[in-house]
Amino acid sequence: MRRSFLVAGLLAAFGISATFAQQAERSRQAGPGTKKRADVDPELWRVLQTWSAKSSGIERLKGKIVQRTYDLTFSVERLGSGEFWFESPDKGRLDLAPIAITNQRVKARAARGAKVMRDKKTGKPFELQTEDEQSWVCDGQRVTSIHSQDKSAMVLTLPPGERGRNIMNGPLPFLFALPPDQAIKRFRLKLLKPPTQRDSIATLQAEPLQVKDSRAWSEAKVMLDTRTGLPVHVQLTKPDGNTTVTYSFLDLTVNSRVDEFLENVGRTPFKPSIPRGFTVKVMDGDADAREGQPVVMPQKPPAGPVLPNLIGLSHEEAEKELVRLGVAKENIAKFPGKPAVRDADIFKVRQQKPLPGTPITLAIRVSLQLWTR
Repeated sequence: MRRSFLVAGLLAAFGISATFAQQAERSRQAGPGTKKRADVDPELWRVLQTWSAKSSGIERLKGKIVQRTYDLTFSVERLGSGEFWFESPDKGRLDLAPIAITNQRVKARAARGAKVMRDKKTGKPFELQTEDEQSWVCDGQRVTSIHSQDKSAMVLTLPPGERGRNIMNGPLPFLFALPPDQAIKRFRLKLLKPPTQRDSIATLQAEPLQVKDSRAWSEAKVMLDTRTGLPVHVQLTKPDGNTTVTYSFLDLTVNSRVDEFLENVGRTPFKPSIPRGFTVKVMDGDADAREGQPVVMPQKPPAGPVLPNLIGLSHEEAEKELVRLGVAKENIAKFPGKPAVRDADIFKVRQQKPLPGTPITLAIRVSLQLWTR
């Protein structure tokens, strides 16, 4: 049931833009790159050039991924791992599976000096929970999101203008680089740690300068291996500041032979398979036509879902109901409210916005104010 807050990447799933990578390749072939702006840190510019040039030649990429989602409001960490595949120009897949929460893992996190996220008030490690099994698949024309926990799937048809580009803006953000001149127009960038001869890892901070990015995240930190032009870790912060997601990339294989690329898959990874019995919701991503309204399906009522009254539900029950109705989890924000009079009301919904009865669209954002201790 728990979905990554970047499921908004259903509108453009999986990594940064193959089109951008192609533009970077053209820039590399033309020469050393676009002339650096005078107000850009020279070291930052060199890192951006290296990143763009090295990632531009990637035709196929696969690897393993570990995802950690931190709920800062309730001091919860959700953990999952899996594999991903990318094929230029517009195909991608990510399979995320739960990680067992063993007593040994919990004890290791509680040990003194363990490098884990801790509650600022108590100093205790965040409560560890497992992520649900889920998959994202993009075949170039549509993005399919499959969630095993609630036996549901969402199929988003990409508008013609989105096909072949922005295919990896979802679960794998910042996997590829923009050309430097485009990067500084799209993001406010800062080089937190430059690479050295002994340490090839550079750390960059990015803040969105465009509305389409700011709706999904407010800050990104990227640890980039300048030898390969591929990230080691990416951390994204939700706009409300209460949720962060960290992606760690492992065992990356670039431009492998087709048989090696398909190893452990046995077929193309870009053809989604929705299990029988799953509820399927089809969405139209053509914003110019219907602004993401649900496509009318056979034997379904024409009226779309509306927001229910969530007042009095626990935050988990409210989130579960919203996701069931088609609200993307990254569009659900939780905020602390007044202290509860009764202990039984702690962490239950005190107020909601928009009000009950509001039609649910693809881009709807819901805010839940909770009773606190």
